[in-house]
Amino acid sequence: RAVAPAGYRVNTNLSGGTAEKPVGTVHVALAYGAGVEAWRYLFHGDRIEIKAQTAEEALRRLRDHCLGRVHG
Repeated sequence: RAVAPAGYRVNTNLSGGTAEKPVGTVHVALAYGAGVEAWRYLFHGDRIEIKAQTAEEALRRLRDHCLGRVHG
């Protein structure tokens, strides 16, 4: 879990290993003054690669939110 400036919070959760949540299943959430957004991903690779992809995506979401970019 990482805390960003200006009241933002980014949380990641690596889960997986079941039929419903295969290995590489990751949840990223962004909390800020007006609410919370969350996304689910399925990344591929070994544990280190999945952690790197997770960090990159979490930081991208935070950056894009701060810049006013909207994603689904």
